[in-house]
Amino acid sequence: MRLICSITAHDRLRLRVSPANDVEALVVDLRAELEALQAADPQVCETTLLIHPHVLGNFLDYNNFLDRADSTIEALGPQSDIQIARFHPAYQFADADIEAVENHTNRSPHPMLHLLRESSVARAVASIPTRATSPGGTSRRFVE
Repeated sequence: MRLICSITAHDRLRLRVSPANDVEALVVDLRAELEALQAADPQVCETTLLIHPHVLGNFLDYNNFLDRADSTIEALGPQSDIQIARFHPAYQFADADIEAVENHTNRSPHPMLHLLRESSVARAVASIPTRATSPGGTSRRFVE
């Protein structure tokens, strides 16, 4: 993670493995992690990986769930500073072939939701070279 993602220091990364076996239980876990992250001091916990190995193993189901995840963030209110980065073992960008190398930038051993503070993302983006901040920058670096 540290070699690819410069969003946060590894000591401020919270890892949570959800025991959820269905979408409703995952939403409960997601809401709890969102609330915990929002309440946490960013110097202690800047970002959370919510790993959910027992639910949404099918990429289409996972992709369909993302609207629900975004709605869960919106329910926190306008003061929320959290967004979700998406990772899945079968991740596929909409315009990419299933075997395209750029899909690997969002592939992971298990389905997961990376809960990020928007302020941390903005700070990280501002600190990396311009080429990587252009659309598709990370994917393009993987292809190169």
